[in-house]
Amino acid sequence: MRLLITKGWAALLVVACLLASAAHAVVPRFEPIGEPGAVRDNVVSALALDARGLLWAGSPEGLLRFDGYAFRRYPLNSPDGQLLPEQFVRVMLPDPRGWMWVAAGNSGLVRLDLATGQWSRWARDGNSADDAAPAANTVRSLALEKDGTLWIGGSGGLDRFDVKTQRFTHHRGKQDGLPDTRVQTLLVDRQGTLWIGTWRGLARKAPDGPIEALDVGIGDQLVTLISETLDGRIIVGTAQGRLCALSPQGQPLPFSPGAQAGATSGAWPVMAMVQPDEDELWFGDASGLSRRRATDGALIERLPATGAGTAPRSDVRALIRDPSGTVWAGSYGGGLMRHVPSLPGLSMVRDAIGSAPSGLDVRSILQLDSGEIWLGLLAGGIERRDGQLQPLSVIAPGGAAAAACRRGASTRLARPATAPSGWPSTPSCCASTPTAAGRRRCAAATPCRGASTPPLTARCGSPRWTG
Repeated sequence: MRLLITKGWAALLVVACLLASAAHAVVPRFEPIGEPGAVRDNVVSALALDARGLLWAGSPEGLLRFDGYAFRRYPLNSPDGQLLPEQFVRVMLPDPRGWMWVAAGNSGLVRLDLATGQWSRWARDGNSADDAAPAANTVRSLALEKDGTLWIGGSGGLDRFDVKTQRFTHHRGKQDGLPDTRVQTLLVDRQGTLWIGTWRGLARKAPDGPIEALDVGIGDQLVTLISETLDGRIIVGTAQGRLCALSPQGQPLPFSPGAQAGATSGAWPVMAMVQPDEDELWFGDASGLSRRRATDGALIERLPATGAGTAPRSDVRALIRDPSGTVWAGSYGGGLMRHVPSLPGLSMVRDAIGSAPSGLDVRSILQLDSGEIWLGLLAGGIERRDGQLQPLSVIAPGGAAAAACRRGASTRLARPATAPSGWPSTPSCCASTPTAAGRRRCAAATPCRGASTPPLTARCGSPRWTG
């Protein structure tokens, strides 16, 4: 039996943990973050969480760090402290070693040391050695292996950067297994496999294996999204709005294809994905946000970019879920927004049984072993509800008891003639009496004499179950 004692709840009952097994859908409700003008043009192009759990956002003016209260801007600098001419962040990637890797415009590869604030940069110029910089300064995607090896995708192909030796290895095209020389997106999955999205299809590189192009039913479409689900599937999205799911080995799995092949309307590039729970996947594109079933990708609903407080506005480019379950969204035009999910196992009941005008004013709660819930009301009486808080009946107090309570006197409410199941066979108000004779005298002296339930000892404003 659970015992909860409350003080002065008015017009609202929040029952926690009693309904932990109740299933409910996650309904996206996003709210804007930050003061007006905090993010230039309300453009957030990328999102990431560092090792301390702080949120970083890419913007037209470099990096923004959000600490839960305000933004701090980090303009992109060269190692000598000079501002880089290109500040529009395309992509960023946190590194467990305390760094943030960044790519902005045509500035090459940039790194911020989060502890010291020191910047480093690798970019191609007329004098740089071929293995001392990325194949091209236009970098579009980054991915990190567990051993610290950095993969870089951009207009020059795929680069492998050995941080220890400071040397780049280039994979520039079909001769290296790539479907196209232009790389748009990268992912290193939990098994260490590198997935490569190019402008003309998908490729995969297993650990210690070669790069191999994959035929997964999307043809030579531009791959704009590669993401991994909680159960290890790989989700691929394209600029034509197509979707597919793959096994870790690259085999196609059943999944809704998204936009129909050859569609000229209603198809938007799939730019971002997040999994808020085991049941759903959320996708961001130019039309706003769409919810799909995690199992097969079936569309649940599409939330238009209305900016009405329920969905991110405009072109959604980044989605990320933090350890608390909050989903953050970055978009072109809507800035930074967040969805804070309802706490699991919480339910709200506002109306009393019979729709009393005063609503539900609860002063004590008791859950029986059977799961039934009893609510002690300020107005007098007890509401009986089932384990899902659906109404059962009302136990009304006697006239004398109600009058005594109004006078501030102490009173007891005896159980009904037929007790609900789940009560102990011995009155708990007498169970602690050490001898059988004492227990009989105790039972004879209580209003619950002969009953199988403890009484409710009530004083106006602070009722308490005894036992």
